[in-house]
Amino acid sequence: MNTFSAEAFDFVRKMKPGYVVSVCADGLANLSLKGTLTAFDEHHLIFADMASSQALAQSKHAPVTVEVTDPFSRKGYRFRGKATSIPVKQEAAAYIAFYENWGLEQTASRVNHFVVIEVESCEAFMASGFSWVTTETVRESWKESFNNPWKF
Repeated sequence: MNTFSAEAFDFVRKMKPGYVVSVCADGLANLSLKGTLTAFDEHHLIFADMASSQALAQSKHAPVTVEVTDPFSRKGYRFRGKATSIPVKQEAAAYIAFYENWGLEQTASRVNHFVVIEVESCEAFMASGFSWVTTETVRESWKESFNNPWKF
């Protein structure tokens, strides 16, 4: 079982949302933003699936890629591993407690299943599309977008 760094662990815990990419049964890629994604421990990522397309719902050890990026610094981590779906009604007490301690109320009634990802690799990256601008330029651009959502 691979361990990812304390720095990556802290980063994911602070950023929370991440993109999960999996492959559906028909061979098409499935990309989904997971607002409940976080580090469960130094070997696993987890998300509470409440309204997804169910692409991973029936999966046992499905390969996935997860990217978590800080939009201001453009730095992030890419994780690869195997995802396992844990229905809320089956052996999910530890995951329910984890999310309730995190602040998700009524977890057992709101979550369909948990997806636990055993991390096989972790690499740091910088979003290349922004490499020519400074962090402050990106930060100001994001502020402008948030303050004026209808301005292009």
